[in-house]
Amino acid sequence: MVGLGLVQTVSFATYMHGYEARLERWYQPQQQGELARVERWIGEQIPPDAAIAADFVNSTGVLVHSGNPIVLQPKYETRRSRDRIEAFLGTLFHQPLDAFARLLRERFATRYLLLDLHLVWGARYQAGLPMSAWRPIEGTAAFDLLNPNPRVYQHVPGFKLLYTSEDDTAFWRLYELDAANENAAAREPQHRDAASRKGRRQSLRGGQAFSSRVPRPEAEPA
Repeated sequence: MVGLGLVQTVSFATYMHGYEARLERWYQPQQQGELARVERWIGEQIPPDAAIAADFVNSTGVLVHSGNPIVLQPKYETRRSRDRIEAFLGTLFHQPLDAFARLLRERFATRYLLLDLHLVWGARYQAGLPMSAWRPIEGTAAFDLLNPNPRVYQHVPGFKLLYTSEDDTAFWRLYELDAANENAAAREPQHRDAASRKGRRQSLRGGQAFSSRVPRPEAEPA
């Protein structure tokens, strides 16, 4: 078990290798092109009155360019906005899939979730995770939704993947709560099917990884 945990940790870290460098280029053409494409896709494919749950940085772009309502706003100084941001991140990083789906459906009244993996993982400190964390906590919604392995993130119980960015890392992901599979999320993680379990094991074997910081050799696990 110790060996498998080490493989998972190193693999997640490798996946987000170079995060800080890419975040510094957030305003560069590639990142802005990805943002423009997903906003355009939302405007063309999602009902105009359907709210979108996204990080509070990108939410404003969605509101302006696609016209869809948003559930989070970049107003951390106001109590109401701050409570919603903290509920979103806290549930994502500390609760299982069914709890996160319930938050979206019941408190935020939305079926749509847009994830920019760079910004969401970079905001983990707001959910109480240290910036030195190498990966999300296994068993949480973040572990599946932010997972580098397509076998996992393309088949998240209770969530239907509608869109991924055109880059080969799928750092932008748009999900819809899948009403037909809502009960599947409630059974997670105890009853994940065999194929998904295999995908989870393989998720962290081939250089795929997750970390917001460029790993430094001296900081890597022994």
